[in-house]
Amino acid sequence: FAERIRLGIEKHAFVIERDRSLSVTASIGIAQYKTGEHISAFIKRADENMYTAKKQGKNRVFLSLQS
Repeated sequence: FAERIRLGIEKHAFVIERDRSLSVTASIGIAQYKTGEHISAFIKRADENMYTAKKQGKNRVFLSLQS
């Protein structure tokens, strides 16, 4: 699902003026919620995964299965 979103953003031409458009890409970090985990820890892991996606070249989805 995240990859479909990323691709949709990449393919979309955002019109900023009549004859000008802007290309945008997205780096997405995914984390799986762990039972009993505090929401802030869950969000932090997703955020870290997003920054890992950016470090690996941007415009990608990154999921780490490690804790």
